[in-house]
Amino acid sequence: MQARILVAVYGAHRQGVVSALPDYEVRVPGGQVDALDAIAAAEQRGRRFDLLVLDAGMPECLEAAEYAKDLGWRAPVIFVSTTDDLELRLKASAIRCDAFLVLPDELEQLQPLVAVLMEEQ
Repeated sequence: MQARILVAVYGAHRQGVVSALPDYEVRVPGGQVDALDAIAAAEQRGRRFDLLVLDAGMPECLEAAEYAKDLGWRAPVIFVSTTDDLELRLKASAIRCDAFLVLPDELEQLQPLVAVLMEEQ
């Protein structure tokens, strides 16, 4: 069974993130469904995500990571951002994220990072 990954990345880099994860079942919330709704729906179905890739620049994604942790999820969390902003890094760290990548410069690190985090699961 393929690992399930929630990718809640908005803007120009969404497709690059999805393309970097060809070996996984990737769920991209869209339309009226945001990261928080996707996590709540997965919890209701009993099909938790194995890993979360979230946009650190979106407050809803920070909330979604906190919500998943509050539910007892042990899924690794990777935050991505288009800026190397200390405040965002501190917020992500407070939520106990597993990694923080700056896009597009560090996009090539995503696939090997996901592989390592999935092996540790």
